[in-house]
Amino acid sequence: MSSTVTPLASEAPEPAPQLAEAPRRIRIRRWVPDAIVAAAFLGMAVFVTYGLWRGDGVLRENRDDPIFFQWMLIHASRIFTHGENPFFAEQINAPFGLNLMANTSALGWAIPLAPVTILFGPWISFLIMLTAGLAGTAYAWYHVFSRYLVSNRAAAIIGGAFCGFAPGMISHAQGHPNIVSQFLVPFIVLRVIKLREDPERWRRNGLILAGLVIYQTFINEEVLFLTALIMVVFVALWAVQRRSEARALLVPTLKAAGLCLAVAGVVLAYPLYWQFFGTSAYHGLPLGVQGMGTDLLAVKSYSYESVLGGTHATASKLASSGSEENTFFGVPLLYVLLGVAVVLVRSAAGRALLITTVWFWWLSLGPYVLIGGEATEIKTPWYYIAELPLFNSVVPTRIGLALTPMIGVLLALAIDRFQPVRFRILWTSIVIAALLPIAPTPLDTSPPHVPPTPVFFTSGAWREVVPKDGVVLSTPPGWVPYLSAMSWQLDTNLDFDIVGGYYLAPTPGDPTRRANFGPAYPPTMRLIWYVGEGGVDALITDEHRRQAVKDFRDYKVTTLVLPVTQPRSDLVKNTVQQLLGPPRLIEDCWVWDVRQFVANGVPG
Repeated sequence: MSSTVTPLASEAPEPAPQLAEAPRRIRIRRWVPDAIVAAAFLGMAVFVTYGLWRGDGVLRENRDDPIFFQWMLIHASRIFTHGENPFFAEQINAPFGLNLMANTSALGWAIPLAPVTILFGPWISFLIMLTAGLAGTAYAWYHVFSRYLVSNRAAAIIGGAFCGFAPGMISHAQGHPNIVSQFLVPFIVLRVIKLREDPERWRRNGLILAGLVIYQTFINEEVLFLTALIMVVFVALWAVQRRSEARALLVPTLKAAGLCLAVAGVVLAYPLYWQFFGTSAYHGLPLGVQGMGTDLLAVKSYSYESVLGGTHATASKLASSGSEENTFFGVPLLYVLLGVAVVLVRSAAGRALLITTVWFWWLSLGPYVLIGGEATEIKTPWYYIAELPLFNSVVPTRIGLALTPMIGVLLALAIDRFQPVRFRILWTSIVIAALLPIAPTPLDTSPPHVPPTPVFFTSGAWREVVPKDGVVLSTPPGWVPYLSAMSWQLDTNLDFDIVGGYYLAPTPGDPTRRANFGPAYPPTMRLIWYVGEGGVDALITDEHRRQAVKDFRDYKVTTLVLPVTQPRSDLVKNTVQQLLGPPRLIEDCWVWDVRQFVANGVPG
């Protein structure tokens, strides 16, 4: 991994009249195979996402995150059409607003895709993110492998394909386009390695690295943070083994790193200020999320979306969700990795990478080891660092996804270095045979669980009822109703604000400022939620009405909307009617204008 390989043999000198043609032929010979590989990777990505492109439904394993990312895509388009703040949104989580930098807004994708979002809608932009993210990641790794790491094109193709389409990547393709978009990661890694190859060009390396870091920050910070941790551990392990060489590289490396941090720090200062200190900033993920680790037995199992896919029951026992199957590699690949270790253990870089891979797998197990879905009392290193700054914003099971590029590098290196050639062909065949069982299948789709947007919104009738800068409360409140409200916003270009939503934000008044999924529920919202969820009627008193005045005033609610198709809508309507008075039936929604009630404390 530490040496640059020139993959193409030098050409013999051509006669003078043909000198102009030789470079063109060389370029054709180089780029035609690359174009074929790129097309193949794009074809694989389309194959995986085909059901979504065809309109078969939504992702079965993750129906919530696509709504979230479509919301972010529309908000990013409004930066150009309405002058919105790219780092903060007022249209959701009213009256507090939402810190977009702390909520994976993926501006690195959303801003370039703004024209697509405006012309064709956020769903098409979401599919482009997902498809191009998978294909781009695979090709980026192939490019780096074929140009700088290995001389064997088959090794580069296999390594790139694994990095882009491993089970963990396909798992995250179920709703996490920002996470599968790792096409900058190989170039970040390459630039770090270049610090050894070109120590005299530390300024150039530092500036290029800064640009890559800045852009990756606006795609996904979690991936960037894990990449940085991997490189720190790998370089440290390599330096321990190659002390004299490491000492010679120390000064130019520190200069390049310092330049990178300085430039990136200046550019990212304001966005990061918003993320960590701005409105609705939080300190640490919900405790339940921080405990999500990878099961010890997952490495020998098969992801549901692979050729030899396991069952949903197996996957749910070994992974926190269908979109977090990060280390489902299967037994054949584990045996291959043992062979890889034998091939690469003789080099310092090989040993460093092997140890780094095992170390991050150990961290991915979470604070306590899980075996077959059962918790144990065995603590992992993650237990001791989980609450440190930045670490407290990482989902531990996703550390397992960091194994994917490391294994891809190991496979490419081992294939390339296997000698003699006839044994390399045999070894390549064995690797391919081990990878076939975990090859991806098309993502499963299912009908949406969020009801269609009511005609009240799609017809524009809402504009006659909801005042300018009005705040809509979907009734009854709750997880699916809040997602429905976000869908209503998608179909109205975010032209009104809503209470709640699907996001991460601190609970108001919580001194720890730890993140929570969605909003807090004040008493009135809890009451209406209880009726809608439990199907139990409520007896409303004047005390309830006084509390409703306070809650609606605090949350600046102007309009309550209850779709007539909402389950138990009659019970919910009866309860809210006791609070606010009779509603208006407009198209297919019961609507309450609560402004007079809030102003006077009496039914409007």
